[in-house]
Amino acid sequence: MGLVNGIVPLLILAVGEWRAPAIKTLDEFFWKRHFCILCGALMVFASMRLVGVAAGVTLVALIQARAPFALMMGRQLLPLLTAVMLLFLGVPLFYVSGRLMGRRSNMLVTMPKGLLDVSFAVLLGFLISEGFTLFFLGREEWSSQMQSTVEASAAPFLASFSVGFLFVLIPPLLGYWRGRRQNIGVYTSYVIKRTPTDARILIAEFVHDKATDAVRQATEVNPAPGGNSLPAARSRHTEETS
Repeated sequence: MGLVNGIVPLLILAVGEWRAPAIKTLDEFFWKRHFCILCGALMVFASMRLVGVAAGVTLVALIQARAPFALMMGRQLLPLLTAVMLLFLGVPLFYVSGRLMGRRSNMLVTMPKGLLDVSFAVLLGFLISEGFTLFFLGREEWSSQMQSTVEASAAPFLASFSVGFLFVLIPPLLGYWRGRRQNIGVYTSYVIKRTPTDARILIAEFVHDKATDAVRQATEVNPAPGGNSLPAARSRHTEETS
């Protein structure tokens, strides 16, 4: 069931992209802010479920292989395996989730707002995961487990939860920062991949000519590097075409 919960959100996102129009415009390619947060939360949730499934499968395999430490520790070995899977499987998945959010994030959204969206998506993914755990365990069993854990060690529990949340949050933040630096290039690659092979050379030559003209105009107007932003460039393009 955990494997299904982890794969279904990814399939939903993949089917949504597959049923999308053949070639989207720049505004259509970038996700709306609320949709970006929702997709990020689903990817974080799916990553967490896959980490849990991988840890459980590894524990069962070790017990069936009659590993001495697995037979001796039993279910007490599960938190350690979860931490190991979180490091080697969860961190790359969380990073990819953040990078996808950055690649599909609208350029009009500032970087601080984007990082805040990533943090909210991670928190929402945590809550969705806990909601599924509550649904499958039952309210009484889940409440008793949480109550016994908090009563036994309230301060260490809060400290470990905070550290775990920060550990899960850092890879998506780094991925988002990296993805924001790639989103225009990703859109260009997306358009070229959906055009016939013969037309790709013409598109590449056209892009090269436009890029050369844009760099020359930007140098003449503002010699300082980095002085032209995407919104300003799009505004000038709109004025020229109108």
